[in-house]
Amino acid sequence: MQQTNEIIELSFRGEGIRPDNLKASEVADLIASYEDALLNIIGRDHPEINLDEVFISLIQIDENSVHLKFKPKVVGTIIAAAIAINTALNTNQYATLPFKSVESLNKIWSFTKRRNCTGEISGGEEIPVAQITPETEIKISDEFFYQGDTTIYGKVERVGGAVPRVRVKLDDDQIIYTEVKESEAKRLAKDLYEVVCLKGTAKWRKENLKIEDFKLEQVVDFHDTPISEAIKELKGVIGHKWDEIRDTVEYLNRIRYHEEI
Repeated sequence: MQQTNEIIELSFRGEGIRPDNLKASEVADLIASYEDALLNIIGRDHPEINLDEVFISLIQIDENSVHLKFKPKVVGTIIAAAIAINTALNTNQYATLPFKSVESLNKIWSFTKRRNCTGEISGGEEIPVAQITPETEIKISDEFFYQGDTTIYGKVERVGGAVPRVRVKLDDDQIIYTEVKESEAKRLAKDLYEVVCLKGTAKWRKENLKIEDFKLEQVVDFHDTPISEAIKELKGVIGHKWDEIRDTVEYLNRIRYHEEI
């Protein structure tokens, strides 16, 4: 079978692996997972590119196996991302890829385990051939995270469940879920739709500092007050040094955004 540099092939072989023996949703998930893995690399390496204009088109499905052929819309960029994926697969070094790309490849690996088959990604001479088998182990390792103690502030949006959990929305609209004790759930239920202070340990994604996991250790007594009141209390501590500043909030905002004082 002759290959060209503009074609990427994703194939799966094993007992009972045929197009007429798979659900359409399974094939769709494989295609979407591979495309997502590519796009997350492109989004990281080329933030100037509009990802809506970058995609792979399914141009052929062969019989007697699940053999999918794709034609890249933006050839050079997609081929580079495909090379990055196959290099990571061949070296077992997934920390070189974006977190979301590894998540997507994990879905393809799950398919090979569920169907006990072997997947292969190829694409001409430029892309090194790589395989995904049930033994591959594409996992999200601790290399993707920072970990440590932290205190978070957020609005309680939901509390409860057979295993008590709390849903908290942070200032940046990030949503955090964490399990809590029944006593803590009862306490937090009283603060529904209020801002609370939670102390615990967290895992942050290195690539964007988003909290991936948070384990609660303590609900801290906290009263949400306007910043103007907090500034008044601060003035009471440091006294005359603020006397010449008429609008303290404006002054601090100018410092925050590095404006000239």
